Amino acid sequence: FLFDKLLFSNWDSTLFFKQTKRLFAYYGVWLLIYAPVILGRTWTRTDSVMEFIWQVIRQIFLTGPYGALWVFPALILGLVLTFIVGRYTSPFVCLIISCPFFLLSVAQMEYYHLVKDIVWLSSLNDFFCSIFGWLGNGVNFGWFFCAMGLSLASTKQKIRNYRADVVFTIFWGCMLVLECTLIRHYSLGISYGVMLMLIPVTYYLMRVVLKMPEKVNVVTSSFEKGAKYLQDMSLLIFPLHYGIMELMQYLLRDENWYMHSTTLQYIIVITITCAISCIILYLGKNIRFFRIFYGR
Repeated sequence: FLFDKLLFSNWDSTLFFKQTKRLFAYYGVWLLIYAPVILGRTWTRTDSVMEFIWQVIRQIFLTGPYGALWVFPALILGLVLTFIVGRYTSPFVCLIISCPFFLLSVAQMEYYHLVKDIVWLSSLNDFFCSIFGWLGNGVNFGWFFCAMGLSLASTKQKIRNYRADVVFTIFWGCMLVLECTLIRHYSLGISYGVMLMLIPVTYYLMRVVLKMPEKVNVVTSSFEKGAKYLQDMSLLIFPLHYGIMELMQYLLRDENWYMHSTTLQYIIVITITCAISCIILYLGKNIRFFRIFYGR
């Protein structure tokens, strides 16, 4: 989605920097919103002003400053790496080069108890964690998925068998559920969320999405309007949900019915998050100020 226009413009760096600038602006808004929490928690974990300043800078540009906001520095770095490597090699080569970095995350986070005694893997893990704090960063996470997006954008016109892609999406989705079940059952991982089956699921799901406008039997304008609304809503849900989760845990910290049920917490948090997102989108129709919360 991010590289489609870039490929069409023959790798116009001006367009790339324009996209990255918009992403920084969107990230900056949520940094300001969560600034009191970020600065307060960082201050309590540091022993001097200089260490405090360094940790704030490191969080903003490398590790991620708060909750789900880690995805922004990861995405920005992933985009830069994909732009540089993809431009001077090819989309496919860029994807191949980035893949081992993602597989390191899979091994260390999902299959840790199978690979923990492999010294060179542990050394690689320690190296990246010393820079980024953990493997959820632009090199190990962001680069691979940005490179996959670039590869899909470059081959979009060659996607032909839509039904086969739907079948493959369902099949690999089932494999993902199976993989998650086995990892949980045998306690293989230490940080769930980066399974191996995410690779084929993401690949085929994106192929389906890219060709969907041509296949959906509805009025095109209605389809695009609904897709645009969901896109904007997702840009609100992602930065909002972690703050809502912590706020609810604080307000209901003494309520056993809430604190002892993660399923109930999920339902309540996602309901409140979606409701607030819908309100902001409604206000954003007429008041331009509210559009900054979803990067418009």
